[in-house]
Order: sequence, then C-alpha cells, then structure tokens
Amino acid sequence: MVLGFLVYEAMDVAYHVGKITYNGASFIYNWYYDINIYSIDNKVRTDEEHIKQLEDRVQQLEDMILIGDLKQNDSNSLNDQGQLLLCDSI
Repeated sequence: MVLGFLVYEAMDVAYHVGKITYNGASFIYNWYYDINIYSIDNKVRTDEEHIKQLEDRVQQLEDMILIGDLKQNDSNSLNDQGQLLLCDSI
C-alpha cells in the first residue's frame, strides 16, 4: 500500500516537473525570439478576412464572366432583323 502511494507521488512529481520545464522553456523561447501569441491570433484573423475578400472577388468575376457569355450568346443568336435563330444553318 505504501509502495503504491510512493509510485503515485513519484509519477505526480515527474509530471509536474516536466510540465514546469516545458512551460518555462517555451516561455524563454517565445521571449527570446519575441513571439507574441496575441499577434499570431491577430495575423490569422487578418489572413482569414483577406481570404474571404479574395473569395468574394473571385465569385464576382465568375458572375461577370457568366453574364458576359450569356450576353454574347444572346447577341450571336439574333439575325440582322433581330429575330431569334434556332439553329446556325439558316
């Protein structure tokens, strides 16, 4: 029973020492290289907004191309009198 308690406490101490070591090392690394987690979150948010704007712009351009193609097809299907041609052989 005492052996189980000692093993449990040894594992608990090893876990917490490892956690403190990792957190300390990551803090020192971030401090040394001047990495700020809030600036990274802000950069990700800005990049997401930029991607959304680009997707909207691509959608607008695709819509303009489709509308242009429809207008071009409509103008090609009319003869000189403005009558709609149903086939190209006439």
